[in-house]
Amino acid sequence: MNGYLEWTLISGGAIYMGWMMWQIHRLDIWLKNSRTQQPPDASGIWGDIFDNIVRLQKRQQREKSRLQLVVKRGQETTAALRDGIILLDNKGNMDWFNNSAATLLSLRRQDQANPLVNYVRHPSFVRYVEQGNFQDPLDLPSPHSEALRLQYQITSFGQGEQLIVVRDVTRVFKLEQMRKDFVANVSHELRTPLTVIRGYVEALGMAPGLNETFTRALAPMEQQSMRMTSLLNDLLAPSNLETHKRQTYTHTQ
Repeated sequence: MNGYLEWTLISGGAIYMGWMMWQIHRLDIWLKNSRTQQPPDASGIWGDIFDNIVRLQKRQQREKSRLQLVVKRGQETTAALRDGIILLDNKGNMDWFNNSAATLLSLRRQDQANPLVNYVRHPSFVRYVEQGNFQDPLDLPSPHSEALRLQYQITSFGQGEQLIVVRDVTRVFKLEQMRKDFVANVSHELRTPLTVIRGYVEALGMAPGLNETFTRALAPMEQQSMRMTSLLNDLLAPSNLETHKRQTYTHTQ
């Protein structure tokens, strides 16, 4: 229309590029202060861009609030557990622990981000962690009281992180010790009279000229005494096996 097509296109393109740069500048300023400022007024495609960003921010904020609520709920739930819960990162440092873990291991909030092995220094626990075989839990005395017995169960997850459950098994441990002592004492007290009875039965069985009636009576007596001896051996077998395992584990450690 004005006879200067090239200059008109160059001028129009420059004006359009300047307007685009101005809109990008407004967008940059608003994104840096979007928490305190409303989006700038704009029309056309830039108005749609600002509106879409606002919707994405609101959606992100709702998702963030939901996740924070889930995390808070999870922490409240684990805090109510009697068992201690400890989360370790892939370097063995404590990310988080609940109140029960703090009580059982005498941990403080400022101990977070420190290695757990700094607070549970028992050699068996250190080797248990280093070996990485967590199929069976580990029972050890408390780091702060020999009268307290704690059980550690480790579960690996994520990228090398670990979840540790710490339980107070003192009562169960004492009951198990009482059961073992009872079985050992009863077995010992019964073994002596059974040995005497078997000895007399065998001696009577080998006596010359024994009445046939007594001979028939001695046979079931000997069988029953042998059966009682076998039962006592069966009662002692689990305790002997556990003692052997414990000694073998201690020797290998």
